Amino acid sequence: MPVNAPLTNWPNEINIMTTVTLHARQTLLTPGDAFGCPFCGEQPAIEPWHGGGPDKKFISCGNEQCEVAPQVSGETRSLALAAWNTRSLPEMNRTLLP
Repeated sequence: MPVNAPLTNWPNEINIMTTVTLHARQTLLTPGDAFGCPFCGEQPAIEPWHGGGPDKKFISCGNEQCEVAPQVSGETRSLALAAWNTRSLPEMNRTLLP
Protein backbone atom coordinates (compact mmCIF):
# COMPACT_ATOMS: atom_id res chain seq x y z
CA MET A 1 0.00 0.00 0.00
CA PRO A 2 1.63 3.31 -1.04
CA VAL A 3 2.07 5.97 1.60
CA ASN A 4 2.86 9.54 0.55
CA ALA A 5 4.53 11.73 3.11
CA PRO A 6 6.14 15.14 2.75
CA LEU A 7 9.51 15.46 4.45
CA THR A 8 10.24 18.94 5.72
CA ASN A 9 12.97 18.47 8.31
CA TRP A 10 15.80 16.66 6.55
CA PRO A 11 18.25 17.52 5.14
CA ASN A 12 18.57 21.27 5.56
CA GLU A 13 14.84 21.96 5.64
CA ILE A 14 14.18 20.89 2.05
CA ASN A 15 10.71 19.70 1.10
CA ILE A 16 10.58 16.38 -0.76
CA MET A 17 7.54 14.26 -1.68
CA THR A 18 8.34 10.54 -1.60
CA THR A 19 6.36 7.40 -2.23
CA VAL A 20 6.75 4.40 0.05
CA THR A 21 5.55 0.99 -1.05
CA LEU A 22 5.68 -1.62 1.69
CA HIS A 23 5.87 -5.27 0.79
CA ALA A 24 3.84 -7.93 2.62
CA ARG A 25 6.38 -8.64 5.38
CA GLN A 26 7.69 -5.08 5.83
CA THR A 27 6.73 -2.65 8.59
CA LEU A 28 7.60 1.04 8.44
CA LEU A 29 9.57 2.05 11.54
CA THR A 30 8.48 5.10 13.52
CA PRO A 31 10.73 8.15 14.00
CA GLY A 32 11.10 7.25 17.69
CA ASP A 33 12.62 3.88 16.74
CA ALA A 34 14.97 4.78 13.93
CA PHE A 35 16.71 7.61 12.13
CA GLY A 36 15.48 8.41 8.66
CA CYS A 37 17.54 7.28 5.70
CA PRO A 38 20.90 9.13 5.76
CA PHE A 39 20.54 9.81 2.03
CA CYS A 40 16.89 10.75 1.42
CA GLY A 41 15.41 11.18 4.93
CA GLU A 42 12.60 8.61 4.50
CA GLN A 43 11.74 6.32 7.42
CA PRO A 44 13.18 2.81 7.07
CA ALA A 45 11.23 -0.45 6.82
CA ILE A 46 11.99 -3.60 8.83
CA GLU A 47 11.25 -7.20 7.95
CA PRO A 48 12.25 -10.72 8.98
CA TRP A 49 15.43 -11.85 7.23
CA HIS A 50 15.98 -15.34 5.86
CA GLY A 51 19.77 -15.30 6.18
CA GLY A 52 20.00 -16.27 9.86
CA GLY A 53 18.09 -17.30 12.95
CA PRO A 54 14.38 -16.73 13.51
CA ASP A 55 14.94 -13.32 15.15
CA LYS A 56 17.18 -11.88 12.41
CA LYS A 57 15.88 -8.60 10.94
CA PHE A 58 16.60 -6.64 7.77
CA ILE A 59 16.20 -2.84 7.68
CA SER A 60 16.19 -0.83 4.47
CA CYS A 61 15.21 2.62 3.27
CA GLY A 62 11.43 2.79 2.84
CA ASN A 63 11.70 4.98 -0.25
CA GLU A 64 11.77 2.95 -3.47
CA GLN A 65 13.14 6.01 -5.27
CA CYS A 66 16.11 6.49 -2.93
CA GLU A 67 19.20 6.58 -5.12
CA VAL A 68 21.39 4.82 -2.53
CA ALA A 69 18.86 2.44 -0.87
CA PRO A 70 20.98 1.54 2.20
CA GLN A 71 20.35 -1.77 3.97
CA VAL A 72 21.50 -3.42 7.20
CA SER A 73 20.72 -6.63 9.03
CA GLY A 74 21.14 -7.86 12.59
CA GLU A 75 20.69 -11.07 14.53
CA THR A 76 17.91 -9.33 16.51
CA ARG A 77 15.69 -6.27 16.04
CA SER A 78 17.82 -4.33 18.53
CA LEU A 79 21.08 -5.15 16.72
CA ALA A 80 19.59 -4.26 13.34
CA LEU A 81 18.30 -0.92 14.74
CA ALA A 82 21.71 -0.19 16.30
CA ALA A 83 23.37 -0.79 12.93
CA TRP A 84 20.82 1.37 11.08
CA ASN A 85 21.04 4.22 13.59
CA THR A 86 24.87 4.35 13.52
CA ARG A 87 26.12 7.38 11.63
CA SER A 88 29.74 8.27 10.89
CA LEU A 89 29.43 11.85 12.14
CA PRO A 90 29.06 12.02 15.96
CA GLU A 91 26.54 14.89 15.89
CA MET A 92 24.17 12.75 13.77
CA ASN A 93 24.00 10.08 16.51
CA ARG A 94 22.50 12.39 19.10
CA THR A 95 18.82 12.74 18.19
CA LEU A 96 16.19 10.88 16.20
CA LEU A 97 14.19 12.70 13.56
CA PRO A 98 10.87 14.04 14.89
